[in-house]
Amino acid sequence: MTFEQFNQMKAQFLIFCKVERNMAPHTIRAYKADLEGFSDFMHMRTPEEKKQLGLQQLLQRYLNSLQHTVIDTPSIARKYSCFNSFKRFVLQHNIDLNITIQRPHVPTKKPVYLEIDQITYLLDQLPESRLPTKYPIRDKAMFELLYATGIRCCELVAIRWHDINMVDKTIAIRTHNKKTRIALFGTKAKQKINEYIKKERVPIIDADEPLFINAQKKSFTTRSIQRIIGMFGKFLPGNVTVTPHTLRHSFAMHLLQKGADHASIKELLGHAIQSSTEKYQEVDAQEITALYSELNPTHLLNKKNHP
Repeated sequence: MTFEQFNQMKAQFLIFCKVERNMAPHTIRAYKADLEGFSDFMHMRTPEEKKQLGLQQLLQRYLNSLQHTVIDTPSIARKYSCFNSFKRFVLQHNIDLNITIQRPHVPTKKPVYLEIDQITYLLDQLPESRLPTKYPIRDKAMFELLYATGIRCCELVAIRWHDINMVDKTIAIRTHNKKTRIALFGTKAKQKINEYIKKERVPIIDADEPLFINAQKKSFTTRSIQRIIGMFGKFLPGNVTVTPHTLRHSFAMHLLQKGADHASIKELLGHAIQSSTEKYQEVDAQEITALYSELNPTHLLNKKNHP
């Protein structure tokens, strides 16, 4: 493959990711940045170096060099995934990169979640008058709905009024791959949504309007939602970091702790693969083991005999 071919195939690959594979917009943006990162790497090479090594060897050097950068391992793994997909794509066009692309192992991160009493305090005990916002009912309604459903931040932003069935307490969640799943919410979330619509939101005229709107009566960005949810963490001891994903993890962990099965949690979260859900069970098992070690009779006896 020549450098000119790379630039041409790069553009076609990004279109393929969007149209054929229905990748999420943020994934496409990340892949574009990964490919452009290699382009920048090539531009820094001398003409003699490019002529001597060629694109394939330079790409292999680029991938190898990532291991010695300050980029975190998950980002490096994503870059490898990008180029692996790109390698398969160009092979369909009879271009063999003939390089080794072995994605590094990324340890599974332990989900960060809030305890039930922390959620209870923020939703039921924290006065809305203390929230530093002009729309405290709206902001609590978003917090309540994120926790009640376990939906992603981008999915909350995308909710339109016609997606909600207030009688059945369900929401049709549209995913980036054009599929739809049903999210369930409870009476408390329903009451808070109704309160927001009655007291703070301008009247809904068109069923295609977003459920939650900003001060300019427009849809929120995911970044704005993140800032609003982050505001709640300041009211917990230790100024806890709270994000929409923290509430998603909390939703899953609390369901698991109450006896929900894996298949149900996977369905509610909209996970494509089982391993995405299994991390919650691993955390729950670790905490049960730690609790048993702390409270089992032998341990208590040893503590009594050895002050």
